[in-house]
Amino acid sequence: MFSANGQYQAALSQNSSGSLSLDGLLTDRATSQKVKWSGQVTEALTPNGLCDQLAGKSININQTNGFQGIVGSGGIPLVASGDGSYTFTTVAVYRNEQADPVTGICQENIVTFTRTRTNVFIQDFKGTMSQKSGGILSLDGSVTDRESGQSVMWSGQVIAP
Repeated sequence: MFSANGQYQAALSQNSSGSLSLDGLLTDRATSQKVKWSGQVTEALTPNGLCDQLAGKSININQTNGFQGIVGSGGIPLVASGDGSYTFTTVAVYRNEQADPVTGICQENIVTFTRTRTNVFIQDFKGTMSQKSGGILSLDGSVTDRESGQSVMWSGQVIAP
């Protein structure tokens, strides 16, 4: 018989379908008796969508016109807004271009951010983040140049810094 004073220890693992399970030991502190236990995570790990998985990562951008770049090459610093969303301010470093300031917000699975180049142009990005097999996070959306009004599609992948 186990007392109410038990200690659980387990390893968390993810199977091929993305389900999270736990396997470990339960120790009764009063008697030191141990039994195996297992469990499964049934609630969403990201109640605010996938946004919290952006923290400390970068977004690798691919635009249909061939432009490529990395947003937040040192990782994206998320600040909780209190309403379930996150704001961030970082730097966009693009291939063969200078670094530009970026500000944005992520709510549920929608990421919107603005890239600003001083005295030249401002681009607004909006994308929907989804999780592919293997836990890879991808984004798909559009980017609009405020000066010309031209909009093109873009896609991205969330990667480690």
